[in-house]
Amino acid sequence: MVVNYYPKIRERSARDVDELDFDSFFNLQAQQLTDREPIFFTRIVFRGADRKKYQETTAYNRESSHLSQELINYLRSEKWLLDYPEVFTINEINLSDPQLFAYFCPWGYKNNQPEYIQVIADRPLSAHLQKYLQTAAILTAKYREICLNWSEQKVESQ
Repeated sequence: MVVNYYPKIRERSARDVDELDFDSFFNLQAQQLTDREPIFFTRIVFRGADRKKYQETTAYNRESSHLSQELINYLRSEKWLLDYPEVFTINEINLSDPQLFAYFCPWGYKNNQPEYIQVIADRPLSAHLQKYLQTAAILTAKYREICLNWSEQKVESQ
């Protein structure tokens, strides 16, 4: 199991919100999810700080050679997104590989563009892990909202 260490985050004070960025937080969230068996791949899709450009972060917790570039491209294409489910619900993604189980949890929509956490596992997620995924999506959405609001308030006060 690979565990990444992000010293930049640990060295910062809670008061240094302007120093925090989405990438660091989302990388940490993705790594925490991939540290949970049977999840071995996590992808988080979100709007950047400018609220326009969409970005992603991914994490693997072990050798994932059976994830082909074709599968990664399919996940990025969002062709699997057939409807827009309610935010903070766990939804299964049907993959052509019967040995892989994929899920996503949307945490927001803007102009029909979703923001979500997506995971791939070796076996179906237990109810406990589904709840963990849902909680991660809620925390991610809240963190992003707090930082964006704080940033707006900072600009207004200046």
